[in-house]
Amino acid sequence: MSGPSTGSTNERWLTPGVAIRKLYEKVEPNLVMMDFLEGPIPEDKGSFMFLYDDDGASGDDKKQTAPRFEVGADLPRLDFSLPSVSASLMESKGFEIAVPRQVVRDGISGMAAIEKYFTRAGYVLAQQIDAAQIATIQADAGASTSATPAEVWSDDDATPVTDLMNFAKEMDITGYPYRMTDALVNKAGFYELKEYLNFLDGTQFNTGRPVGEMINRDTIYVSQADMTVHKVMDGMTDGSVIGVDKNNKGAELHTYSDPMFSLGSGRIKYPTIIDGKETMKDVPNYGLHYYEYMEDDTKNTIMQFWYENKTVVTESKAIMYDTGI
Repeated sequence: MSGPSTGSTNERWLTPGVAIRKLYEKVEPNLVMMDFLEGPIPEDKGSFMFLYDDDGASGDDKKQTAPRFEVGADLPRLDFSLPSVSASLMESKGFEIAVPRQVVRDGISGMAAIEKYFTRAGYVLAQQIDAAQIATIQADAGASTSATPAEVWSDDDATPVTDLMNFAKEMDITGYPYRMTDALVNKAGFYELKEYLNFLDGTQFNTGRPVGEMINRDTIYVSQADMTVHKVMDGMTDGSVIGVDKNNKGAELHTYSDPMFSLGSGRIKYPTIIDGKETMKDVPNYGLHYYEYMEDDTKNTIMQFWYENKTVVTESKAIMYDTGI
C-alpha cells in the first residue's frame, strides 16, 4: 500500500475534499429518518453521554403543581426527577471499492465511471445508516399495546386509515406533549395504503374511503388521520409501523468526524439542482469518512468509505412501534 495518489487526469475527483462532497450529494437525499431525529450532534471522540427520560414530566414521581404565592414574595421551589444519564459508543461501518487505473486516467469517460462509483457508495452508506437508525428506534421505542389491526393491510377487509388513527391514540397520554404526526411503513405497506385511498387527483372512486394526498413518490398525507405516511425502503419488515411526533423528537443522532479522513465536524456544502437551478445545498455532517490509496501491485485506486455515528432513543414515549399491518 502506498499513500494518496496525485497528479493524474481524474485523480482530483478522488481527493477527500472533492470525494466527500460527492458522497454527501448521494447520501443525504436518501436518509429517510433524519427528519425525525435531533441532531446530528457532533462529538469529539468515539464515546458519548446522553440523557434518557422515559417518564417525562407527567410520569415523574416527584411531580408537583405550581402552588399559589403572594406577589413580591419568593417563588416556591419545585423538585423534579433528573433524566437518566446513559453512555454509548459510535457505530462504524464501511467498505472499499477498487477503481481500475484505466478509469482514473481515461478523461471524460473515466469521470462518468467514477460518478457511478460515488452513486453506488452513497446509496449503500445511506442504506446502512437508515437500517441502523430504524433498528435502534424499533428496539427502544414505546410499544403499542392495543392498536394492532384486526386485518393486515393486504386483506380485502383492511381499514388502514382507522388503523393509523388507533395507532396515533396510543401516543396521546394525559400530561405528555406527544402527538403522532408521522408514520413510517415499508414498501409493501405503503402501496397497500395507496391502493386503499382515494386521491385528490381523482384516482379511485370509492366514495366510502378516505382521501389521501401524494406529497411526493414516497410520502402520502392522510387527511382523515391527519398524519403523513412515509415509505421506507430498507430496514423495516413487512407489517411493521413506526409512529413519531415530529415536533417532539424522541431520538438523537451523535456523530464523530476524524479530521484526517473527513471535512471536520462543521456543515457540508454540495452542488444540487433545486427548482431547475444549480445551487449549493448546506447540510449537517453525518460522520462520513473517506480515504484513497493506490495498490502497489495492481495500480488500482482503492476508495474507502465509512461512517461513524450512533442513534439513541432519549424519549421512548415520543416514538411508537407496532406490527401486524
